[in-house]
Amino acid sequence: MLRIKDKLVDTKTRLQTLREQVDQALSDVPTALSLGENMNVQPVKLPLFVNAQLGFMAVYLLADYDDLARKLILAHHTALIDRSTLERWLNDGAHALRSLFSLAQQYRYSGTTRDDFAAKNAAARAAQEKFGELPQDVLEGTRRSRFPVPKKDGEYEDRGGFWAPVELWHRDAEHWQSLYQKGMRVLVEGRTVRDEWEDADENERVTFKIEARRVGILPYRIESVTLSAKPAGGQ
Repeated sequence: MLRIKDKLVDTKTRLQTLREQVDQALSDVPTALSLGENMNVQPVKLPLFVNAQLGFMAVYLLADYDDLARKLILAHHTALIDRSTLERWLNDGAHALRSLFSLAQQYRYSGTTRDDFAAKNAAARAAQEKFGELPQDVLEGTRRSRFPVPKKDGEYEDRGGFWAPVELWHRDAEHWQSLYQKGMRVLVEGRTVRDEWEDADENERVTFKIEARRVGILPYRIESVTLSAKPAGGQ
């Protein structure tokens, strides 16, 4: 998460540099003229599922790049920059974003804690073999992510999202019930609903559920394939 945070800062700086360059180009318009804003006639709307602050920061950078691209196209259309400059600056911004998201795709949850590394137990050794050594300041907790997840004791730890039941009403719900299995990676589009109720002892309870509109299967990433010998007897 620290590497992703640093990459976010670096990407934001690179996009800001490009923005300053295109703003400088647009400032060359004669004072007697005024250029209107370059707008999307048919903007594309895409559903996004983001469960972490760092994810929202990445989405903000996507919006910044969209604004940058529209300004670059305007500058080229009004003869303030040439074609090669347009393509170079667009590619520079796109490369910065691709580099950011490719790094985020490499993130893996090890399931270990600082206590595991302090004890040098099997879980810590397995994590080191798979992901490499951690810097000492990270192990000591002196360098932490800006947006860690709070624990019950007031401290913070880095971990994933939360569990919530999904409710789906559809004519094909019975078919989907047999299709989906526990542990499958799925993408759910819907809304979060607060559900208040009383238990058998008349205690007030509050839970959250997701009323789904659509559910789709996400493909797995195959890390390894193991080949075994064919059993004797052709079975």
